[in-house]
Amino acid sequence: MRRIFIAILATGLVWAFGLTTNALAQTLPADTSFNGLFNSVKSEVDASRMELMVNEMMKKGRGERDQMLIDVSAQNTAIAFADAGNIDKAKSWINKINENNWKASAFSSVVSALINTGKLVEAEAMVGPIVNPAILSKPEFSFSEEKKRQFLFLYGNILFKRGKYREALPYLSPQEGEDRGNAGNPELYAIALSRTGDLDKAFEEVNKVISKSGHFGTDFQKEARAIYVKKYGDDSRFKAKLDSVENVQSKKMLAKVEKMKVNEPAPDFEITDFNGNTVSLKSLRGKTIFIDFWATWCVPCVASFPGMQKAVDYYKGDTSVVFMFVHTSEKNTNATEEAKKMIAGKKHTFDVYMDLKDKTTGKNSMKSAFHISSLPTKLVIDKNGVIRYRTAGYISVDEAVPEIKTMIDLSRKDSKTEI
Repeated sequence: MRRIFIAILATGLVWAFGLTTNALAQTLPADTSFNGLFNSVKSEVDASRMELMVNEMMKKGRGERDQMLIDVSAQNTAIAFADAGNIDKAKSWINKINENNWKASAFSSVVSALINTGKLVEAEAMVGPIVNPAILSKPEFSFSEEKKRQFLFLYGNILFKRGKYREALPYLSPQEGEDRGNAGNPELYAIALSRTGDLDKAFEEVNKVISKSGHFGTDFQKEARAIYVKKYGDDSRFKAKLDSVENVQSKKMLAKVEKMKVNEPAPDFEITDFNGNTVSLKSLRGKTIFIDFWATWCVPCVASFPGMQKAVDYYKGDTSVVFMFVHTSEKNTNATEEAKKMIAGKKHTFDVYMDLKDKTTGKNSMKSAFHISSLPTKLVIDKNGVIRYRTAGYISVDEAVPEIKTMIDLSRKDSKTEI
């Protein structure tokens, strides 16, 4: 059954840019155990090197759990090759994935990479042949309904970017009974409606989007403002709508952040960043400190970084706020090199500090001092050295700035009160 899907994936324009394999790509990490290779793949950014390591994993893998980790690694490798422009290799690695829904996720990610780099013809050649509901309903496409909807949305996204707004509408619209936040793309759907001249329906959809999330892209906001101007003659009602939604969202965020409140003295620490700069709790006294405990092998940690970068950029001109990204709980001796490579490869610009295991105790000193039990964990220390807020888990691109700003604002306010 998978052969049909594989054949479909192979349709369309095919070409290979070819990646130069350098000496680095020919070497394996120090830890060549199955788990060691898996953790190294997660932190790697070079597609050829990832390929080398996953091939080794395939030789060593045993049992259902190992196969799942191989599928995850093959998915990451396919995406890396797509990002590098080698679509032949990307397709090849998609076809090596065993589990159908992992295969579908990799396929979607590769098509998304093509869309994001403007390769719309190539993206359409991949997804176009399978978006017909009659084809997707066949037994060989035993994917979840969510995955099938994702294929449809990707096709709608391609049509939208090619200016085929009317044709894109059926693929972008949320389905009846679905959570609008998890279906299609309500923002693109509203914009597409506007550009086909359906002002009333576009106005209705714009208000649903604004009321639902409170966070939206600049293109959507520009289009929404234009719709309000067409309907009312000016944008005063649009501004009032945004103010109202912002007030509601602010109250929700305050309630969320209040649950993160801890109020306890921060432990002393001293730690050095990639550039050899050493900081301590004492040296940062008087500043608000935001610490993100993470690791290269931690998927939600790395997935949170786009949002965290937005927060760092937001406070770029505020010297009273310090962001510290503390790598901890390393799984091999190459942790520092892997962390440097990952941060550079993803073009993040924040300061990273290495909380490495003590050779005598085997403990990560900052992790132990702050009682970190899961990654990622984020906390805010006020100017007086008091931990005011603490939270764990993934944070999205849309939530990062509002959530972190709320924590920092409240910490500044709380710092006036000594515990």
